[in-house]
Amino acid sequence: MPCRAVERHSTPCQHTVEPKRAALSNINRRCTLAQTDACASSDSLNVPSNYTVTHMARAEMVSVVAAALYVNGTVLFVQRPRTSSHYPGYYEIPGGKVEAGEQPYDALRRELKEEIDLELVSTKTPTFHTELDMDGETLQFTVYELTKSDWTGQARCMEEQPDMTWLSVSSGGRMLTLTPGTHAWWVWKMRAVDTVGASTG
Repeated sequence: MPCRAVERHSTPCQHTVEPKRAALSNINRRCTLAQTDACASSDSLNVPSNYTVTHMARAEMVSVVAAALYVNGTVLFVQRPRTSSHYPGYYEIPGGKVEAGEQPYDALRRELKEEIDLELVSTKTPTFHTELDMDGETLQFTVYELTKSDWTGQARCMEEQPDMTWLSVSSGGRMLTLTPGTHAWWVWKMRAVDTVGASTG
């Protein structure tokens, strides 16, 4: 049975306020990080100490797509509105839900325009996928990694986000409080960096 880890800048739009770290509960992250062959322990996943490993049954599926937008070695992290019903004040790479009858990349194109006023001008394949069990729903979280040639426009907050910031991947995960999906992607990226460092060292 697959294991799951229980989980639960700068371009300011108005002002930057670091959100308090809240207790994480009722979130179970399935160990299906991209390009891994088996489940790993919470230590090898670099999961915070208040996360635990458990086994969970599958739940109803909800699909979410997100974009890791790269410019000069940095990635865009956007702070969720403080009025949001889910993870208010947390940071994430931008994206959102795939609507019924919508293709994932079309959903990403729509979400980036709605959230940060960027127009996608290319088509990419995803580089990361995982599943998060959230309060009875299984969230399928997929990430596309894009560079400046893949979009047009200047990123700006369109949905009352308090802040957005460009940081290195490493700094983003260490300095910001991330949503579970973005945190899972960050863990995978850091593991990939460690693997490359070990093979070249």
